[in-house]
Amino acid sequence: MPGSVRLSSDALVGRDEELSDAAAVLGDLPEGRPGVVVVSGPAGIGKTRFAATLADRLRTDRIRVLAGACLDMGAGAPPFSALIAAFRSVDPPAVQLLDALTGAIDMRRSRLFELLRSTVVALARRRPTVLVVEDLHWSDRVTRDALLYLCAMARDGRWGLLLTFREDEVAARPAVHDLLDALRRDTLAHLSLDALAPPEVASQIASITGAEPAGPDVERVFRRSGGVPLLVEEVLAADAAGLSGVPAHLRDWYLARVRRLGARTARAVEVVAVLGESCGERLVATTLGIERTAAAAALDQAVAADVLVPHGQRYRMRHELLRDAVYDALPPARRRRLHSRIATVLATAPQPDAAALAHHWYEADEPVQAALANLEAAALAERVHAPMEQRTYLRRVLEHFDALPAERAQAVGGRAALLARAAEAAFLGGAFDQAVALAEASISQTLEPADLAVRWERLARYHWVNAEGSGAQHAHERSLEQLRADAPPSVRSQVLSGYAWYLSMAGRTAEAAPWSDRAVDAAGDSRIPVDRCRALLAWGLARSGDQAGLDALWEARALAVQCDTGDELGRAHAALDVVLRQQGRTREREPVLRDGYAYAAAHGMTGSYGRVMTYLLAGVLVDFGRWDEAHEMVAASVRDATGTPAMFAHAYRARLAAARGDESTLKEAIDRVTTLSEGLPQQPIPLATALCARAAWCLWSGEVTEAFEYAARAVELTADPLCAGEARALSARAVADQAERAGAYHDGEPAAEAGGQADGDVPAHHPRVTAFGATRAAESARRAGRREPEPWRAAVSAWDEAGDPYWAAYCRWRLAKALLATRTGRNEAAGELEMARDAAARLDARPLLHAIDELVSAAKLNIATARPPAGATARAADLGLTYRELEILPLLVAGRTNGEIAQVLVISPRTVGVHVSRILHKLGAARRTEAADIARRRGLVPG
Repeated sequence: MPGSVRLSSDALVGRDEELSDAAAVLGDLPEGRPGVVVVSGPAGIGKTRFAATLADRLRTDRIRVLAGACLDMGAGAPPFSALIAAFRSVDPPAVQLLDALTGAIDMRRSRLFELLRSTVVALARRRPTVLVVEDLHWSDRVTRDALLYLCAMARDGRWGLLLTFREDEVAARPAVHDLLDALRRDTLAHLSLDALAPPEVASQIASITGAEPAGPDVERVFRRSGGVPLLVEEVLAADAAGLSGVPAHLRDWYLARVRRLGARTARAVEVVAVLGESCGERLVATTLGIERTAAAAALDQAVAADVLVPHGQRYRMRHELLRDAVYDALPPARRRRLHSRIATVLATAPQPDAAALAHHWYEADEPVQAALANLEAAALAERVHAPMEQRTYLRRVLEHFDALPAERAQAVGGRAALLARAAEAAFLGGAFDQAVALAEASISQTLEPADLAVRWERLARYHWVNAEGSGAQHAHERSLEQLRADAPPSVRSQVLSGYAWYLSMAGRTAEAAPWSDRAVDAAGDSRIPVDRCRALLAWGLARSGDQAGLDALWEARALAVQCDTGDELGRAHAALDVVLRQQGRTREREPVLRDGYAYAAAHGMTGSYGRVMTYLLAGVLVDFGRWDEAHEMVAASVRDATGTPAMFAHAYRARLAAARGDESTLKEAIDRVTTLSEGLPQQPIPLATALCARAAWCLWSGEVTEAFEYAARAVELTADPLCAGEARALSARAVADQAERAGAYHDGEPAAEAGGQADGDVPAHHPRVTAFGATRAAESARRAGRREPEPWRAAVSAWDEAGDPYWAAYCRWRLAKALLATRTGRNEAAGELEMARDAAARLDARPLLHAIDELVSAAKLNIATARPPAGATARAADLGLTYRELEILPLLVAGRTNGEIAQVLVISPRTVGVHVSRILHKLGAARRTEAADIARRRGLVPG
């Protein structure tokens, strides 16, 4: 039922400073100094969770915590409810005090208060004690008097008081306000909890969902919740339940508050809710047809009731959820009238807000005004590079297209032109399936051959990114069919360069070259910079192995920056990355991709080219051993990516999962890549990468035959030198493993190495291809039964030069094995294993780490490296803990904050937060202190 789904986490985010302040006050109790901490904030801000987290921290310091909460029962609330709940937890029981508080025995009030004081002081003598009273705003009078007596009469001793209350509720309860005023004279700390900032909302979402949220999701949740933790949970709960509005119990609460304000104030609140942003007195007065002074009075009353909040000289709803509740409760006819009145008022401004007018006329269901206003808003969105907003406005225009005045419809090129613009906006925004549908609709209109040629070319691009290879091929063919010899040079350049680009991306660079030559010639006739940019992109990509090709791409990038066109900027950086990768200039890739992402973000293309830059950068980071960064990028990509970006992202996800020993993730990622690749066989690199990951997993699992088969399929699948090089190295390892297992050594090349791209087809010194070749040679020597260290030394050297710590660690492990087979290599083997183990541990490469530890143990070596308690790695594996999580666990147990852990391990605090959240989940712990206890009991950390 609506509102019944809840998503929550016991993790407390964004309160480190307040926790430290409170702990500093109450942490002095063992020294005999009483402390009082008052924690306040609006409803849902997290006071209860703060109190629980602070209590856990105090308990770890062996401070007794007695906690109770006041009840929201109005005049019918039982007296002393919070104190009764608190003292029921005392062991041994405080029988006399409980009997007096519950009325089981008749005791004068003065005697009861003195008994409360003496009991607290006696408990504190044995052990420092903190009394927690939550929700003081609902407290009964006798409880408040008891607390005042306690604070006044117990001036020393090892005890403390922690109180929480809602600021908005206390303002309406003078008696509670008086109590707080009295306490503040003696209070050592009054902490007011504020709303969370967007990064803290992101951390809360991650603690709830177990995954880092995407930027747009954080922005949406923050906007709807106002940064209030409870409302963050309610938004996520509504999302989980498939609800688009406000959970029912909150909606009723909000509406009841608004109704109590009276008709005029409620109407003013409705105007603010319908406007959806901060609102001035004049707009409210004009919309409602009342005097400005009356509107001001109504708005001020809503502020006093905490329904609206001042925003400069204007007013806004306190929370987006409150706004939704008021808006959704409006009858449809009244809602449309308010939108229409607001739009009429806004249109009189000297410079009307195009987006606001587009929204209000559309919601008012005024077809002509809605079509015109959304057309203007779409043009503005295109100018400021907001493709997803542009798509929305254009779809609204198309919805009311027949209402457009004839001259305006003709001026924009008719329905077909609007469909094409909407398709391009959807593509740039990452809605690839919508781009395909809109482009197909635009082609269905009656068009001239030149227009059709261009539309088919764009549709081909959309099919490609949507992982629809046959659709892309067909669309390119239709585009070429429509291309006439007398077509304008700009049309010829776009169609020809588009086809050449497609051929290069499909690995058919020899075919692409002549088409790119023709595109350059057409662009020369055109003399339009963007046409030359497109042609150079295709020409340079078709000559990816040459310096001339790379130079052409750099020129194309400069033209794209000059023209400020999003599509060309995205393609320029993607093409540069492809060529730098193939030429072995790996270290130049990261700055190119980061620049590309910056341009994508600036042009509103994070959903399209931003994802492309992200998965390409993840591949670079994997190669250089920055696996935690790569994991974050891949995790962000696979959450909402579709089409080709999703295919590549899952391929890198599979690669990481295999190396880290995560079989379930590996299988899921391979399944996704396989499914997506079925639609795009022209791009085999992701599937080949996934097959290599599967082969690597099988090798660590001892499934040698299966590993050889997966590697052989990868070699047959792609001519890409890097994928083929890795696959042949893995196939050589499989054959060598089989030979060692059977004791049947032999020379010769395994069958899987016969196909694929030859090493000679890449630059003479490609570091990774060279390193894969050296690894394959060393595996071949192992297959032949030769245990000499030299081939493995060469492989280690090659991988060190390539900068890949994982493959270097693997080869060091093999080198150590070879050294241990000699009579003088024991010390050198220990040194190589120490370096290999440190690298494997840092990467959290568990299969390799396990193999290294087995060799160290079998050879009885003593290598100098920090290690968890004996057997901890195996126990951690049983619980699903990664090595990185096992590395963080001792620091967590020691009470380090996320920031402190991040400094020790040289990773980001957000990454630490994700790991900590997963540790709690895997250990079945609600809080960090509970996780620490479990970790000690299970031997995961020293006792």
